[in-house]
Amino acid sequence: MINELKIFLTRFRAARWLANLKNGTLDMLRSGYRPREFWDEWAERFANQAYQRELHESNLWLLERLRETRPTVVVEVGCGFGRNLKMLRDELGWPCRLVGVDISLQLLRKARQELGPGVPLICGDICRLPFPDKSFRTVVTHGVLMHVPPDSVRCAVRELVRVAAGTLWCIEEQVLTGRGKEGSLSINDYTFAHDYPRLFGELGIRMPRSDYLGKTVVLSLMRIDRNCVSANAGS
Repeated sequence: MINELKIFLTRFRAARWLANLKNGTLDMLRSGYRPREFWDEWAERFANQAYQRELHESNLWLLERLRETRPTVVVEVGCGFGRNLKMLRDELGWPCRLVGVDISLQLLRKARQELGPGVPLICGDICRLPFPDKSFRTVVTHGVLMHVPPDSVRCAVRELVRVAAGTLWCIEEQVLTGRGKEGSLSINDYTFAHDYPRLFGELGIRMPRSDYLGKTVVLSLMRIDRNCVSANAGS
């Protein structure tokens, strides 16, 4: 219901303006959304928001799925200031190498303050991940694809699939299914609802799991396994 309401409100320019005013992003977006510059500039305020500091149902969902699969290496693409990595480091309960990737150096500096020296943190673009094919058995994203613009999201999805040798967990708040000519819709100037079944389907990947959580936001949580890639899927 919340997701549907947000999609409806995108029709009104005033709603976008008010959202940017509330989030303190109005001035940052006057010349358009450039992800690296935007997240560097917003890093301090974003990382200090009370909502962002808390663990929500989606974070705990991820923790439980990883407890079930017990990976020995996990890379989080779009790790931000390290909220999930800190949770996993403190809560997994077995030796697991954690790696964080983010486009923003400023967010990675915040993550280093949170995590200390023990977790490798890499500055990288989701559309050009600095890893060979099938580098990680477990790849995680959390609220990241929703901030990738429509003209880049196909590349981002392809890169996530490329580096995943096993399971890819994608957790997204904004989801668009079966609507929109291009399969994406702008929620505000830096948040987008994408049609994930279509995007992964274009790579020959079906989604065997889709869960919905949350009382205040609808979260679609997708488990994509490379075993589901068809023989003619792109790399």
